[in-house]
Amino acid sequence: MRSLVRVIDINGDVNILLSTILLVCLVGLDWFRFVYTLTWKKGRLGPKAQ
Repeated sequence: MRSLVRVIDINGDVNILLSTILLVCLVGLDWFRFVYTLTWKKGRLGPKAQ
């Protein structure tokens, strides 16, 4: 029984790890897109503004 509980614990940890990685990836993509559009707009509007 102890080994079964241990396997369940490991599976739970893996699920938490995978969901955390997925969340970080999604948030990272959104953040990257935000920063990219921000810098892209700055790059396009920068020379005109100066």
